[in-house]
Amino acid sequence: MINKIKKIITILISFGVMLPLLSYAVYSPSVQLYTNGSSTSPVSISYNSSVNLTWSSSNTDYCQASGDWSGTKNTSGSETIYNINSNKDFKITCSNSSGFATSEMVINVTSTPTSFRVSKLVQNVSQGTGYSDAVSANPGEQVSFRIQLTAGDAGLQDVIVKDTLPSKMIYLGDLKIDGTSYYTDITSGINTGYLSSNQSKVITFDARVADANQFNLGTTTLINSVLVYNSLFADSDTAKVMVYKATGGGATNVPTGLNNNIFFNSFILPLVLTLLTIWLFKSHIVNFEEWVDLRKNKYRAYRARKILNKIRTQELLQKNRDKLNNI
Repeated sequence: MINKIKKIITILISFGVMLPLLSYAVYSPSVQLYTNGSSTSPVSISYNSSVNLTWSSSNTDYCQASGDWSGTKNTSGSETIYNINSNKDFKITCSNSSGFATSEMVINVTSTPTSFRVSKLVQNVSQGTGYSDAVSANPGEQVSFRIQLTAGDAGLQDVIVKDTLPSKMIYLGDLKIDGTSYYTDITSGINTGYLSSNQSKVITFDARVADANQFNLGTTTLINSVLVYNSLFADSDTAKVMVYKATGGGATNVPTGLNNNIFFNSFILPLVLTLLTIWLFKSHIVNFEEWVDLRKNKYRAYRARKILNKIRTQELLQKNRDKLNNI
């Protein structure tokens, strides 16, 4: 009789232990996250690609996303994540009153764009030239810069363009991107947004060369540079404006001879002009002495006026000093 009682007690104890275990096995939550239909993690994708996340769960009341996505999710569903350009870790946790379950999917970006190009050109608007790497300009003239961005075999996000003007060039604005006007300052940097694979964008803006008093005589080369970058890439290019300031009666780069014959221009022509001048003076066609006397008289009158003005200025200053001393 005692043995039967022990058996009954053992059975009851076992049933009391097994019942919660059976209940947990039947009602415990579970969830599985898939990437592009696969449950294998990690998954490797190309730069700027998209992935389709799907998940399914059982014995759950609600699900919550975490890691590189967030928010409350349905107990089963799908979601596409676009333009992935760095490694990601997606997690989803589903639960009920008995507990919770978590599934995780790691995404590795295995490649990045192989190229990114920027080119810069300039034109002299005042002279009507075309765009080139370098142009000549005079002080005060207007120029226009052209910047072209081209993505490589993958898109680029948040591309920043910043232009640096040299100190003797003034920003005029008229900023355009692909022909559309923008009222921002490219010298402070602008965000051109997203460039898809192999897409190009063209940016233009105007500037003015400083006035002549800002330059030395001769040619001054102004170098304008542009920097283009985002979180992964940076590139730059330059364009040159060669500013020429005339040397007030000195030699210029404009030919002054009558022809390209060096012997004629340097020997025959000066000799002929000298003989012609001597003949004119000797024939009294040109009254050289009268002209010299006239120039001397004009110079004496100029000197006299200058001395008189100096004396008057000194007298005026002395009177002002005397007045100040008498106060």
